[in-house]
Amino acid sequence: MRKKPLHVSYYRDVRGKVRWRFRRVGFPESQTTETFGSEGWWAWYAAASNAQPVKIGASRVKPGSIHALGVAYYGSGDFLGLKPNTQRTYKGIFDRYRDKYGDNPVAMLEARHIRG
Repeated sequence: MRKKPLHVSYYRDVRGKVRWRFRRVGFPESQTTETFGSEGWWAWYAAASNAQPVKIGASRVKPGSIHALGVAYYGSGDFLGLKPNTQRTYKGIFDRYRDKYGDNPVAMLEARHIRG
């Protein structure tokens, strides 16, 4: 058996069949039961590794809403570049606001909404 590629692991399911799993942060998970090294296995791997990144929570939010703004911010380099404690603090503050006003459109946001 050749060395398995990055982001790939395998396990035996309850029936004893080997299942290969592709997992990479920010990408959809993919699984196959193809034999390792076969043409079908490499086709599966190519498709899984070339998949488009998934924006976490993007399918559950209305475009242009406060929720969508949060999803975009949490995935941005500005947020991800912060230290974990700072991320936690900022997320807590913004999530309280999102819980209350998350479905409202960002376009209607004014300075008075943030101050008060």
